[in-house]
Amino acid sequence: MEYRVFLVVCFCFSFVHLKGQSIYELLKSEDERVFTIEDFKGINLDTNCYQSAFGGLIGDATSPLQYAVTYRKHRLISLMLLAGANPNFQSPDGFTALHRAAFLNDTISITLLLEYRATVDAKANQHGGLLTPFLVAANWSKPNAAMLLVKNGADWSLKFDGKNALELMNTCCGDGFGELIIPSERTETEQFLISLGLKSGR
Repeated sequence: MEYRVFLVVCFCFSFVHLKGQSIYELLKSEDERVFTIEDFKGINLDTNCYQSAFGGLIGDATSPLQYAVTYRKHRLISLMLLAGANPNFQSPDGFTALHRAAFLNDTISITLLLEYRATVDAKANQHGGLLTPFLVAANWSKPNAAMLLVKNGADWSLKFDGKNALELMNTCCGDGFGELIIPSERTETEQFLISLGLKSGR
């Protein structure tokens, strides 16, 4: 499923590419080959830029790395990590690039981030609870992400708001977000969570 991202003016004026364009605009380029690691040297990659809300994506402020993850720009993700971007840098709401990759069910981005020591159980403070990338994957029925995160040591027993991963999945999603759930992926996610020994009382 594709998600449209609506971008407004970015106030991170320090993000200027050699060509004089906002790095965020350049990250939207269809041709990733225009970038080399030199393009990211001297740029502070560990800071947030406020933008309009993502269509169905968590958070509304991102670092360049998180932005590249949002657009599934895998070559750019590799270049930024190689240039020193912190894979554990958090947006104001506590989300990391790994949370975003989990939401997108993007196993390539997850693998890249973990190779550069992304914290597999990074915790975002949401409504008084702590949400990990695995719980994001479970909540939004992203089976490939959930399986890969567990394979790499994610703690599947953690809870959010008193709910385990299976209970989160079973209570998701209201407020019009249900359309983001693909039925076949929901079934696959449920089967995987049950295979872990999780049970739902809801």
